[in-house]
Amino acid sequence: MMMTNEPSADKAVPSRVADRLTVLLGLNGLLLDGAFGPLNERQKAALGEMLQTSEELRTLLDASVLRK
Repeated sequence: MMMTNEPSADKAVPSRVADRLTVLLGLNGLLLDGAFGPLNERQKAALGEMLQTSEELRTLLDASVLRK
C-alpha cells in the first residue's frame, strides 16, 4: 500500500514537509556513518545525492515559510 498525503490548504504543510525532510536527512546521515553496517561506494554516492537534494529542498521550504 502506498501512503500519500491528501491535498491541504493548511498553511502548516510546508513546515511538516520540512520536518519530514529533516528526518530523512538524519537517517541518511546515520546510513552514511555506517550505523547500520558498511556501504559500498555506489550506495554511498546514492545516499550523498539524496542528502544533498533533501538539504536543498529543506532550504527552499524554510525560505518559503519565512516569507509568509
